[in-house]
Amino acid sequence: MTRTRQFLLTMIAVISLTAALGITWALSSLRSYNTLYDETAGTSHIMESLEDFTLQAAYRLEPDFTYVSGSDLKESDIKQIQNTMLDNTAYGYDVLSRDPNFHYSVTSKDASLQSLEKPDAQDEDSYTVTFQFKDGKLKGSGSLLGYGFAPQESRSLRSSLEGSSLAVYNDQTGEFIERSYEIPSDLTFHFPEDLTFTYSIPKEPAMSPQGSGYLYNLLVDESLAASVTLSILVLALGLQFLLLLHVSLKVEETTAPWSFVARNSLETNALLLGILSVIAGISAMLLAKLALHGDLMTLAVAGGAKTGVVFSRLVLFTAYTLILLFFSVPLFWIRQIFATGVGSYVQGKSRILESFRKGTVNLAQDILTRRMSIPLILNILCLLLIILTGSPGLAVLYGILLTAALTILAFTVQNGWKTVTGEADRLANGDFKSEPEGDPTLFRPIYDRLLAVRRSFQQALQEGIESTNMRNELISNVSHDLKTPLTGLRSYSELLEITDDPEQMRKYAGKISQYTSRLNSLVTDLFDVSKANAGSLHLDPVHLALDQLIYQALEEAETNWRTKDLQAVISLREAQVLLDPDKTMRIFENLFSNVSKYALKGTRVFVTLRETPTSYVVNIKNTSAAPLNFTAEEITERFVRGDKSRHEVGSGLGLAIVKSFAEVQHGRFRIEIDGDLFRAIVVLPKPEDLPPVPDTQDVDDNSIGPLESADPADEEKEPQ
Repeated sequence: MTRTRQFLLTMIAVISLTAALGITWALSSLRSYNTLYDETAGTSHIMESLEDFTLQAAYRLEPDFTYVSGSDLKESDIKQIQNTMLDNTAYGYDVLSRDPNFHYSVTSKDASLQSLEKPDAQDEDSYTVTFQFKDGKLKGSGSLLGYGFAPQESRSLRSSLEGSSLAVYNDQTGEFIERSYEIPSDLTFHFPEDLTFTYSIPKEPAMSPQGSGYLYNLLVDESLAASVTLSILVLALGLQFLLLLHVSLKVEETTAPWSFVARNSLETNALLLGILSVIAGISAMLLAKLALHGDLMTLAVAGGAKTGVVFSRLVLFTAYTLILLFFSVPLFWIRQIFATGVGSYVQGKSRILESFRKGTVNLAQDILTRRMSIPLILNILCLLLIILTGSPGLAVLYGILLTAALTILAFTVQNGWKTVTGEADRLANGDFKSEPEGDPTLFRPIYDRLLAVRRSFQQALQEGIESTNMRNELISNVSHDLKTPLTGLRSYSELLEITDDPEQMRKYAGKISQYTSRLNSLVTDLFDVSKANAGSLHLDPVHLALDQLIYQALEEAETNWRTKDLQAVISLREAQVLLDPDKTMRIFENLFSNVSKYALKGTRVFVTLRETPTSYVVNIKNTSAAPLNFTAEEITERFVRGDKSRHEVGSGLGLAIVKSFAEVQHGRFRIEIDGDLFRAIVVLPKPEDLPPVPDTQDVDDNSIGPLESADPADEEKEPQ
């Protein structure tokens, strides 16, 4: 699942990054250009702006020239008309003079106006014109003359005058005065004849972060870039959706950020994803518009960015990557809805529907349990309200709500009944392992009782299996351990009957005695464990020195330890306890006997006794001769031996007896295994503070602490 999750996240990121890179390229570099011949509206706008620019440029170089004439016009009228013309043409001059794509040069004998880049009248990649006015007519050459450029008879200037206000602003008084003239039909425009105008406009204007961008917006066709951008978006979202369909829904539901949607209700997802999707969509369209019109670069330069192109592309790439990554979330939601089923998803995820359904179910349960007072009163009140008001609207609303409630109730009862009958069928067929399915709705009490029956059967079945296994293992182990000494007794008894040699008779009698002792030890162990487990073990606690008792047990084990060349490293302190001496002695006898049987020959055995605030802790640590291929819990069970091949003599009850005798005296016992290192820990209470019998697994590691030894260096040098 982890690899699938990583694959899904990686592919979503790759699709988003690749699509964002393509969109950035399309919005930044993919352009088609309109010609002045093709773009009629754009051509008209450009020609009008050039005519406005021509008038404004001429006036700036020769402000005293009379630019209009007409019959019945007084000098004051002409001045008003010229002022109006200058006001109306100021915008056209402004946008062209600030446009880096517009190159111009207007010269007279004494002065000139010129753009930063000089116009080239011979440039074939530009629309150009060079002209003068002679005898009231425009004389010149260039491609712009073929597109209706004629300032001397400008329709835009005439229409601007005819559409201007009847009031004219007076610069001297700062007030508007009533216009005293009518526009004559023979109004003529004039331009100084000593001025030479040269204009140049690139056929493929470049986007610039500075200036107006007027010509760029008119001559650049944005439809191709917009279409490619939209296609890339649709393709990327389609690939994301196909990828989500390919991956398992369970994997997606546990992977962020889709897991957030999987956990939420229908209403939360609809509100949150709806708002965020609208914001993301508007952001995508706004960014595309800003990029296509050059406004994004303009904003970058205005904000202090040194390179507007790099900044705008970085913004586009980052923004569209985030937008595409976000849209994978609503796409997953759509995939989840259709994978689950629209009806099932709405029924399972809608909180409003769930609340309404629960209200209906509660109402039905009240009726079924004969608590009918509340629903009966509500229905009576609704009917009285309809009767008193006589409102057909209320009657229709009541009927709709009642029909909806009954419909939901019918489906609820049907689904609940299917759930209950399905569970009953599984129980009838003896299927106790299958997980319960469905919602019992109105039949919850019956369903809960069926589940209780299932749990009881499961528990009884499990206990029966465990009891059978334990009984079989107990019979097998006991029979084996009893069979060995009995077989020896029978064999040597038969040999004793047929021999007359005194030496052989003594030998056979010794063997019989050994097997008798072994059988007696096994029977004693069985009785001790049985009494301890039954709680009938009798204790005779007395005050005794625990350290001396341990020394005594060590002396008894000394002979066996010497046989295996085991060296004891002892660190005991004085310890007075109130315990049963026989049971306590048996604890350490069994532990030291265990060491004798299973410790590695020629190693050291560490025995320490230390004090805690409430107890004494005895640690016995040795290195095992055989691999410790069992757990600490297993080795303390009855009839479990460290020597699975049973080469060593024993009943398999030694550690079980240790555990029982420790716990019955309010102590604890546990085993720790670390590689070949075997450590037995016995915790016995102080006489003044006897704690209740705890679970052996509750022994606090911190209360036991590190082992102590007579020489710490010896413990560090313990052979592996």
